[in-house]
Amino acid sequence: MSKTANLKPDIDPRQKEIGLRIRDRREYLRLSQQQVANRLNIKRETYSHYETGYSSVSAVILERIAKVLRCSISYLYGTEAEIFEEEDYEVQAAFINLAPEIREGIRAMIMASQKRIEREETTHAPKAE
Repeated sequence: MSKTANLKPDIDPRQKEIGLRIRDRREYLRLSQQQVANRLNIKRETYSHYETGYSSVSAVILERIAKVLRCSISYLYGTEAEIFEEEDYEVQAAFINLAPEIREGIRAMIMASQKRIEREETTHAPKAE
């Protein structure tokens, strides 16, 4: 066995940064690597390599990861910052992990409330002179 057999390959700093953002987002959503790998239809080990930066993430896979993690590709690349407060993340994570039919019911209630607020604002708005 050669001495170089035990050395880890050089990991590109950009790959590592993307991997850390993927991991942070996954952990924020309280998903395991196995859960994400299953949704991507890949092996957990392959997914783990994306998080560590050991393997490069292709554009196609990054797009699929972004969909599973409910964020933009730009966020994973680090070119777009999340704009929510910590409490918003907690609500978002809880919402995402609900059953689809429950999410749809909540979404419908929110939209109905928003329409009611808009109607009230229009009704009570001061008239222009």
